[in-house]
Amino acid sequence: MRQNVKIDTLILIIILIFHFGANFVWLSIDENPFLPDEIFHIHDYHSFYSGIKDINVIKELPFISIKKIFLLFNISTQAWPRFVYFTSYLFTLFLGYSIFTLKISNMLYFAILIFSLYFIGRKCLDAKTGLLAAFMVSFYPGVCGISRVYGIDFPLAAMASLTTLFLLLSENFSRRKYSIFFGISLGIGFLVKGTILLFVSGIIGYIFFRILKDRDLQLRRQRLRNFYLSILTALVISSVWWFGNFKEIYCNLYVNIIGRTIGYPHTVYQRIFYYLTHIIEDISVIFLVIFIAGFFLAIKNKMRHIIEVSLWIIIPYVLLSMMAIKNGRYYAPSYPAFALITAYGISSIQSKRIRRFFTIFVVIMSMALFYKLSFNIGFFPRINIVEPYRWHLAKKIPPYWIDRYCHSPVDTNYKDITEKIVGMIQKKEMRSDKKILIGLETECVDFDTVRILHLIKYYIITEYESYILKIEQEERFYENECMELDYVIVVTDVGSREGVYQEKKYFSDEKHEKLIEVMKEIAYPIRKEIVLYKNIAK
Repeated sequence: MRQNVKIDTLILIIILIFHFGANFVWLSIDENPFLPDEIFHIHDYHSFYSGIKDINVIKELPFISIKKIFLLFNISTQAWPRFVYFTSYLFTLFLGYSIFTLKISNMLYFAILIFSLYFIGRKCLDAKTGLLAAFMVSFYPGVCGISRVYGIDFPLAAMASLTTLFLLLSENFSRRKYSIFFGISLGIGFLVKGTILLFVSGIIGYIFFRILKDRDLQLRRQRLRNFYLSILTALVISSVWWFGNFKEIYCNLYVNIIGRTIGYPHTVYQRIFYYLTHIIEDISVIFLVIFIAGFFLAIKNKMRHIIEVSLWIIIPYVLLSMMAIKNGRYYAPSYPAFALITAYGISSIQSKRIRRFFTIFVVIMSMALFYKLSFNIGFFPRINIVEPYRWHLAKKIPPYWIDRYCHSPVDTNYKDITEKIVGMIQKKEMRSDKKILIGLETECVDFDTVRILHLIKYYIITEYESYILKIEQEERFYENECMELDYVIVVTDVGSREGVYQEKKYFSDEKHEKLIEVMKEIAYPIRKEIVLYKNIAK
């Protein structure tokens, strides 16, 4: 038995090393933020990183350092907890501070995900089921793709799996040790993202209902005590952030979820099938079909914990479909349950030859999809997305061959342009001790432009912070504040600049005369024109 566990552990480590190597290569080419929230997380991490650097546990009194640490975790940024930033900081201690390091820190959660799913699979059937489930989920396009995105949805998938594991190991809260572990993992999960409750609430409710039906009064009391203890543990841990930000979070939830649900523009049909389209893309049609077959086999063979695993899929789908704010990655923490049921269905096939055929088929198809989507290598129809961040331009390609997050890496020139911008400013400003005030502006609203602006801001504040006095964005410049700037950076579509500036309040004829063009560059691969202006009135 121990020998088998060692072999299984070795296989899981090999899977993890493979994905670490693949992500290392991929991110070495393309570390640029892909999603809007990803950029905001990167900027929020910088404030977290700066706050940690200001803490000196040696020179300061202990209670002062503790207070600073507590405030650092308690600060609200975009209504997001900050635990992921803390784990990213641990990686920066060894690998240095960069966007690459922040993204590669997801490998910690990758390990949590596949090991958790392996042990859940063992509990549902056997070790082979756990291994196959761990392998499959790691190669789902929506999982391996989002593992290269810096954010909280991929870590949430890992914590949802770990929390579910301890919940099942608690045996309906009859085992105190695992009940406490469940409380700890749930509490940490809340510090990753509060929506973890969507993915475990169905299982918790089902188990709680079974406890109340228990006829053994003494055993019921014991289980209830363990249940309350675990919930209390989770509340104490999560209160580090949630207690101080509850009012703001409540208002945010009401406005964005409950408030917007009233008069929600989408039809009932669109609500029901929104996440199904994302499942097709994030898992692929092939593996969705195998999952459906595996689900029927799991029911037929009375798979252990089939109700709990099914609730892991169904409850989040229903709740997320009801909410007004939608995004495909919000449902990603349920994908481990898809892999688990699929693996169970294959493992429960009676014929050894058929079972072996489907196992080999899953392994080959997983690897083939991975190489095609991640590096455009393989025998599938060629995917030629010139602008990979605009996946919707490739609608002519069947949706099961592309993914929103899993795409070939693109080596952009955003960092090079930032270096040229700062170099140009330093060249024109002869005094080396001069502090510069830079403003960012856009002529477009599309995300490609916003991403460039945020990246320029990130590179400047992280690498030239001692030189740049202040950097602001467009909403600050609509009145006379434009004249307080030394320089203005404008990003726009190529060829769309003429006759546009006059429409801006701060680019009236009078103010426009005080701005002169210093540098112009084109950003690849999306062909945006980046222009640096100097305010000659200062």
